Amino acid sequence: MWVSPNGFDGNTGSEKNPFKTINHAIDTGFEKSLNVMIHLTEGIFKGEDNVAIENFNKGNLKIVGVYNKTIIDGENKNYFINSG
Repeated sequence: MWVSPNGFDGNTGSEKNPFKTINHAIDTGFEKSLNVMIHLTEGIFKGEDNVAIENFNKGNLKIVGVYNKTIIDGENKNYFINSG
């Protein structure tokens, strides 16, 4: 699954057609597998469905960004992902 700040959650989640939100990528990934890897492109991820995500025991999740170019702006939230 791929996610970009300029993506669209109606896309396929591929590298060329990424989703917009991390939460949508997580949900879509776990519909297909218990092991999900999400690639974040360059940019700033913030707002609803990009922070304070509830992900309770769905499986194994790995999120990878671009070194020094992917930023998750928590917007004063206490957590990024709550995995229960």
